[in-house]
Parts: sequence; C-alpha cells; structure tokens
Amino acid sequence: MRKNNNKITYREQINHYSKIIKQNFALFKFYQDNYKLFLNKLDRLDISNPKVIELGCGPSFLKQFYENTIYTDIELHDNCDLIVDAQKMPFENNSIDVFFLQNVFHHIPDINNFLREADRCLKKNGIVYIIDPHNSLFSSIVYKYFHHEEFDAKGKWTFLSKNPQNDSNQALSWIVFERDLKQFNDKFPNLNIIHKSYFSFLSYIITGGLNYNFKLPKLFVKIIDICEVLLRSFMKKFLGLYCCVILKKL
Repeated sequence: MRKNNNKITYREQINHYSKIIKQNFALFKFYQDNYKLFLNKLDRLDISNPKVIELGCGPSFLKQFYENTIYTDIELHDNCDLIVDAQKMPFENNSIDVFFLQNVFHHIPDINNFLREADRCLKKNGIVYIIDPHNSLFSSIVYKYFHHEEFDAKGKWTFLSKNPQNDSNQALSWIVFERDLKQFNDKFPNLNIIHKSYFSFLSYIITGGLNYNFKLPKLFVKIIDICEVLLRSFMKKFLGLYCCVILKKL
C-alpha cells in the first residue's frame, strides 16, 4: 500500500483507507467482488479449508469473507497480523496453501526472489492468487499519465526500491506473465499458470480509489458492471485495468 506523505504514519494511513472503503459503496463493492471471485476459485480448485496468507494486506477486509486468513504487511499497523517481506518469507518449506496478493505484486522489487520463495513455501497444489494492474491500450494511458506510480512496460523483473509503499512498476505482472512468459516458464517450471483474466474498464475508476471518496448512486455502479460484462472480450488488449493470475505449484 502507498503512504501519501511523511506527515502521518503508515498505521494512520491504513486506518484512513479503511474508513474510505467503508464509506464508498463502489469501492467496497470492487474489493468485495474480488474477494468473492477468489473464494469461488478456491472452491473450484477443491482446496480444503486452506490457510490463506495475504501479502501486503493494507486495509484488506478479506477476513470478513474468509476467516482463515493471516494478514501480513511490510510494516505493522492495526490491520496486520504479521510483518512479512515477500522476498524473504518466514514460513517453512511446503507449509502454505495459498498466497493472496491484491495490488502488491508490482511493489515487489525483485520478482525472482518472490517467486522462488513462493515455490519454496507452497504445498504441492498450493496457489498464488494475484490481482494486479494490467497493460491494455486504455490502462497504459491511465497508468502513465493519470496515476502516481511508475508504469514501465519496457522494464525488467527488478527495480530500485527505497520506499516499499511508494516504489513500484505497475506493468510488472504483464511483463512477467505476458511479455516474458517463456522466461517465466523456464525459470519456474514448478509454478504453472492455471488462470489469467482481465477486468475493470471503469468499475475501479468511478470509485475514486483510495485517494478520492466518490459517492455514486448504486444504480449507476450496477449499470457499469453490466457494461463491463458485455465488454469482457475487449479487456485483455484494449480496456482492462486489472488482471487476475493464478499460479499452481506442481
């Protein structure tokens, strides 16, 4: 998660974000829909009562939908159960069922380190569930010109990070799982991509995100949802702001 300025602590920032999510119907629904899809995927994969480790939890409320979740972040705050660096995790080999990352993957400065750690920590058939910015025609314009975080589609799997909450490359999931897919498969043969999807043309933008507390009529939000279902086939190349990638350990 991002720290807006140096005048408030990370704990205060996360508490502020939590209030915004609760007050903003569209933003709450965006997170809620992601959580419901995540749990639906778990059911389909037939992973029985998994322990879920959420990396970079920030103001997450996943526990409201799935209690057996451990919130982790790189800095302690009121919503964090455990401090964890995704590049060097404190978990035993073959001990974790699920890693869940929402808007976190692109903040990890060395993805090789994270993927090696995920491979080490996951049980056989365990998964990494990633929700992250996508590189479509529309999203590349939004992220390059209207968003505070870096977006570099020509970037590498690593970037310099002096501030883990701020520094990132929002094109990172596209780089690893689209542009450099063969490289990923060669490097990590134990981690099989079992799902990729692309979503959210306007559904996140209309929320105002965590920095703008937009309050839109519920009917308008529902109309946008219907439109995005109809536009689903255009999300990968043209419209999608986000992707969902699921890795399964063989």
